[in-house]
Amino acid sequence: MTSSATSLGRVLAAVMIVATLYHAGRLLTSRTRHRHSEFDVDLTNAAMGIGMAIMLVGSLTPSAGRRWAILFAIPTLWFIWRSLDSYLIDGTRAVGRPLRQALTCAAMLYMFLATARMASTASPMSDMHSASTAVAGMEVSTGPEFGRAVTALLLAAMVGVAVWTCTLLGRGHGAAVCTSNTASAPGATVTCELAMSITTVYMLVLML
Repeated sequence: MTSSATSLGRVLAAVMIVATLYHAGRLLTSRTRHRHSEFDVDLTNAAMGIGMAIMLVGSLTPSAGRRWAILFAIPTLWFIWRSLDSYLIDGTRAVGRPLRQALTCAAMLYMFLATARMASTASPMSDMHSASTAVAGMEVSTGPEFGRAVTALLLAAMVGVAVWTCTLLGRGHGAAVCTSNTASAPGATVTCELAMSITTVYMLVLML
């Protein structure tokens, strides 16, 4: 990995930490000030920020990677269900937000599984020592062509999510992004989601 890529990874990790703090703050203020908050979205995005920061600049053992993957399997299934439920109740106009969340969670799930696999092959002692499986490790081949095809498919989906989210902000809809329960997402929330989408794209590109 080049030094420029390392520097970019650190910058993106810092942005992810800021995003995590923002969503954690939304969770806290929604309770203390009785404000409406999308608990599932904020909790998932806070976890995503931590997870991506770890993969970008941290170290991860195979067992830890598998635990993170299991953790993200839960919101992936949850937001898939929310997408279907939103479609059945309000039609296609309500599917956007939960679908973007589902795709991002699926990408996180895949990246943690791939990272765990790379860590397990990096060294026979990888379960006893932290393997360096951050972005540098992602540059290692993911193995079979099937793995590359899945990576490319998720990459295309996340590019679409990033463009979709950017379009919403560009049209001025960041202040009120409709969901299935007609709640709205502040512009800062959508901006954090855009940053997460771009970071996910960056990480998936390095896995190809």
